Amino acid sequence: PGAPLSEADSAAILGQAGVPVAAHRVVEHIDQAESAAAALAYPVVIKALAPGVAHKKMLGLVVTGVANSDELTKAFGELDVRLAENGFEPDSVPRLVQSMVKADLELIAGISNEPPLGHFLLVGFGGIHTEVFDDVILMPIPISRQTIERRVADSRLGRMLDYLGAVAKVAEILDSLQAVAVAAPELVESVDVNPVLVTHAGCVAVDALVVRRGG
Repeated sequence: PGAPLSEADSAAILGQAGVPVAAHRVVEHIDQAESAAAALAYPVVIKALAPGVAHKKMLGLVVTGVANSDELTKAFGELDVRLAENGFEPDSVPRLVQSMVKADLELIAGISNEPPLGHFLLVGFGGIHTEVFDDVILMPIPISRQTIERRVADSRLGRMLDYLGAVAKVAEILDSLQAVAVAAPELVESVDVNPVLVTHAGCVAVDALVVRRGG
């Protein structure tokens, strides 16, 4: 209770709820990583799934833009060093190999528990725009799919999404995301999906964190 699930477990939960997540494989060794990267197709992202670490980038446990087998081997070595520096045994920490996705816009999305009011759905600009706009939409759960789309469309974020033809796509992701809290409100403290990448082809979550409610 109160602890975050791993990114892989969080992504599995969101995927079951209908949230599109970036293709990935969890591996233990470099040989498995090479097979995973070949199957996903380079370039890929490599992440170290250190237990209890919610924000891997802050500890240098994410390597992006890995373009070939040589860079993959180098990235594995770099992650070994960073894990050891942060008190982890590198051989015991699995790695996540994930497809690189090019985006037109980054969003943050998630679920927040605000006692005694309950769970809220949230969405806002991600990436470098997060601090610039400081503009997050909060919506109480449960909320209809139609209302989600209207709230998003009426916002500053919605105007950008409309340009990309993605208002309905983002509303669909948010509707799927709220299903996690609706299905198990007593178990879910928060969900952080950062970022959701928006493209003309669709939307995809590339990092996810589900936190269980405290006992």
